[in-house]
Amino acid sequence: MPDNLLSQDEINALLNAVSSGDITIKKEPVGNKKSILPYDFKSPNLIPKEAMRPLRLIQENFCRNLGFVLSDLLHVAAQVKLVSVDQISYGEFLMSLPEFTLFNLVSIAPFKGNIIMALSTDCLLICMERMCGRTGAIKVKERKLTELEVGVSSKIVKRILEEYRKSWEHIAEFKPIVESAQSDPSLVRIVKPTEKIVLICCEVKLEKVQCLLAMCFSSFVFEALAEKLLLHAQPSGEQEKQISGSITQMRTALWELPLGISAVLGRTTIETNQIVTLKQGDIIQLKKRPGADMKIFLGSEELFAAKLALKNKRKVAVITQQFFSEGA
Repeated sequence: MPDNLLSQDEINALLNAVSSGDITIKKEPVGNKKSILPYDFKSPNLIPKEAMRPLRLIQENFCRNLGFVLSDLLHVAAQVKLVSVDQISYGEFLMSLPEFTLFNLVSIAPFKGNIIMALSTDCLLICMERMCGRTGAIKVKERKLTELEVGVSSKIVKRILEEYRKSWEHIAEFKPIVESAQSDPSLVRIVKPTEKIVLICCEVKLEKVQCLLAMCFSSFVFEALAEKLLLHAQPSGEQEKQISGSITQMRTALWELPLGISAVLGRTTIETNQIVTLKQGDIIQLKKRPGADMKIFLGSEELFAAKLALKNKRKVAVITQQFFSEGA
């Protein structure tokens, strides 16, 4: 019998002593009671509350820049927006994806472990059509990519990952490398189906087709990145002074920035051969009568409606209506 266990005689003697009052049981003071925080080991919180804001800013910056990159690469309007930042089980992640999805297993050295970048195949098919010179409206049918198409699409995947690296570089530097690309999710498993992962979902809009782009982080990988996010979320006193000073300088520079305003009396349309034959003294007829309203523009934005008037023998524009809100 272990030394730290009581015998039956010792237990009986202890109970008799308590009953007779020879032993006083000391109670813990109410004021010193320790608070116990519940923790669910089956569903741990992978995203610290302080890290959520910088994490979302990184993803939103990535989406904005990727939209510009795809528009330039494909010569077509492309929009990318952040849909969600959440934590779910790896099995739920696989079940939520479209049937035809390309799974890219990506290493992010110097961090250990891998992430998954999942992209629906319809997005990749449209991109490949555009990169091969296809013009006009493109309609694609979702299907599994051939081995040749997977190879061709690697250029698009690498470009997306490069933008993702840039969006993180002021927080954490890493080098994303695609280790494998598969249509079968069972071949790119990074954790067990029941384990929690951090999932970042984005929506890519190409040719009126909405496609899915998802980044999947295992808890092991994300914990390392979360440490970097927390450091960035708590700037030092010197950093706060620099940020405050930069904002003040930017605000001052913006207030002193000269902007060109134009008052447009009217617009008309003439043919090219008429333009080249114009000479001094010719009259261009506008579609407005004297005293009609005119418009005032800041660049291409219409700011005010106005009327033409005279002041001290000089033509002036009298503002009659405002087209923007003061808080804009």
